[in-house]
Amino acid sequence: MDLISTLGALKRHWILTILLLLLTLAASAGVTFGLPWTYQAQATVVLLSSPQASKLNGYNPYLSFDGAVTNTAYVVGVIVTGPADKKAFVAQGDTGDYTVGLSPNTDGPVLVATVTAQTKSNAENTLKAVTAAISSNLHSIQAAKNITPPNQIRVEVASITPQATLLVSKKAKSIGLVFALGLFATVGIPIVKDARAARRREEQQVSRGSLRRGSVGGGRPAESQAARSRPAESRPPGAQPATGQRHETDYPPRDPRANRPRFRDEPAGRGEARGSRPGGQPGSSRGGEPRKPGRPEPGPQTSGRGEQGSESAALAGSPQPRQWRE
Repeated sequence: MDLISTLGALKRHWILTILLLLLTLAASAGVTFGLPWTYQAQATVVLLSSPQASKLNGYNPYLSFDGAVTNTAYVVGVIVTGPADKKAFVAQGDTGDYTVGLSPNTDGPVLVATVTAQTKSNAENTLKAVTAAISSNLHSIQAAKNITPPNQIRVEVASITPQATLLVSKKAKSIGLVFALGLFATVGIPIVKDARAARRREEQQVSRGSLRRGSVGGGRPAESQAARSRPAESRPPGAQPATGQRHETDYPPRDPRANRPRFRDEPAGRGEARGSRPGGQPGSSRGGEPRKPGRPEPGPQTSGRGEQGSESAALAGSPQPRQWRE
């Protein structure tokens, strides 16, 4: 269906189109004002080697990253995201959703904490609580093993979002999805309804045409074109059709050579006895005239005195002599 046909269908069902469009706008507005906004805050935390481990590098912890520190960072992330810390955050009123994991941009001991909440203040407060929990949990697991402070891994906050930012894209996706579905229904439903109406009109026209042809034929069902165009077969007066057959003659077909001139020595035609012709006596021509040897038999258009006399004699019922071929 092209653009013109689509616009025509929408115009014919303009009331339905307007109602569907209003419903689409209302649903989009409901999603816009009904769904809460989402705020996001993020912090990056780096775990540094102990002073004793970085002694060989001039006490520079950034030159002493190794696999042990990275593994420790992973363990701390698992502890912070565990059920115990989540319950502690909810008890403090920090109800935002958060994730803590190793940074995908490096292989070092870098943890990224991301917090999302429905309000700006909740996102900021939850991020501060998660960042503090990383430091406290790292100190707790090392103190539980009686590790002295010079040999303990330290935590440093590399970056933190001072204010939570509004995530417009997340809500915009929901609004766009609802509006696209509503627009599809606004255009599709009138087109489908118009197509069904056109199909019903065609069926009604076909049924009316069939009824009209039946009424013209005297109330009988309309015959096919082939049956109406078939010519009627003629039958002789008084002849009755054969049993189980209609419009068929009971007479055999005539010999096409019956009326042409034929010599005496010519053999008899198909379906004739020797020395006889259809429509006459054996060995005679039309009207019972004896056939003369060596002379062609006259056709239906020729006539002579002998023929007239023989025809008169035949009409009068006088017997004619028979002449048989040898």
